[in-house]
Amino acid sequence: MSKITWIIIGMTAATYLVRLTPFLLLRKIKINDRLKKFLNYVPYVVIGALIFPSVFYSVPGSKLAILGAMVFTIIFSWFCRQLIWPVLVSVIIVLGINYML
Repeated sequence: MSKITWIIIGMTAATYLVRLTPFLLLRKIKINDRLKKFLNYVPYVVIGALIFPSVFYSVPGSKLAILGAMVFTIIFSWFCRQLIWPVLVSVIIVLGINYML
């Protein structure tokens, strides 16, 4: 097998072990409802932490487009309660504002 194949197999094993280990270790532990409620918000916070800083560097020199997309995304996501639609529409808004300018 080639070197690339071994790298893919190694990365697959590492990813699988990182995801499987907590599941196997914590499956018999009861988690109270308050902690479960808190953990439900973790994916949204992580996505926000990953996306938010890169927004400022996404369109160099176009602060109006960035501001418009951010305001729209915050308001729309509050009412939509989903993740994909606000992000897609904010990308379209940035493209539209840049096209108009």
